[in-house]
Amino acid sequence: MPVKAYSYMRFSSAAQREGDSLRRQLQAAKDWAAARPDVELDTTTRDLGVSAYKGEHRVRGALASFLKRIEQGDIPTGSYFLIESFDRLSRETEMVAVNLLTSITLAGIKVVTLVD
Repeated sequence: MPVKAYSYMRFSSAAQREGDSLRRQLQAAKDWAAARPDVELDTTTRDLGVSAYKGEHRVRGALASFLKRIEQGDIPTGSYFLIESFDRLSRETEMVAVNLLTSITLAGIKVVTLVD
């Protein structure tokens, strides 16, 4: 049975929608998964035009839903959570960012940064 890898893609502004951000993040996730035949990639966790500076993405949108699914046990232990870089996950204070990362890893989810 393949292990799930959930790719989280985020950019902040409408202007970035016209740029390369989504394509770049999606390609990095696809490349990572392609090198691992035992992984099934899910690319549906996307916050497009949602800022991570004040934590808006943690309380609404795709990341908030994903975190809720972790809490409910819907994301299997041993799954991967792919982010292009740490700033896709958080631009908040270091403590808030570390707590977010810790909550994901304590649930048994492996966090992978694709370019860091």
